[in-house]
Amino acid sequence: MIKFLKCLTNVTGAIIDDFRDSVGPSANMSVAELKKVYEALKSENPALKLYLVRYSRQDQKELIPYLDYFDVINFWVWVSTDHYWRSLYHYDIEEIHKLGKPVMQGTFMHNYGEDWDQPIPMDMLRLQCPKIADEIRTGMVDDWIILQNGWFCRENHREQVQWLKNYLEWFCGTWTRR
Repeated sequence: MIKFLKCLTNVTGAIIDDFRDSVGPSANMSVAELKKVYEALKSENPALKLYLVRYSRQDQKELIPYLDYFDVINFWVWVSTDHYWRSLYHYDIEEIHKLGKPVMQGTFMHNYGEDWDQPIPMDMLRLQCPKIADEIRTGMVDDWIILQNGWFCRENHREQVQWLKNYLEWFCGTWTRR
């Protein structure tokens, strides 16, 4: 697979989903195993980045022994709550930022954590997007990813898709770096 990436010039990295999450395939991945993956990726193209998916429910300090063998933390909140976004999110981002790796914040379009047939509730999008935007403005978050475009065409996700599109156009079109 890594050799195949040479042909795909638009691919900029690889991602290990659910890194060391209890339900993920890398639940017990050792430092040595991650090092092997990282070195294989870099041996074919040193510019490729290795992303690790982490969730707010995980202890991010667990990453300390792994820091030399990945490039970016891809951070997700599995179950969004008012309390988390108002009281805990900024603290979690500060703790992750201390690890010294770029942070790519994820936003779920679909409500994977609670209801497998529904989008994220609008009140959660309206709450979390400005919080993420604030962390981007301050440099605590470097990038933003929205999962998963396969839901964009679902009628019951339409309100969220339209609101999010409008919000991102506003944010990207008006924000200036100082």
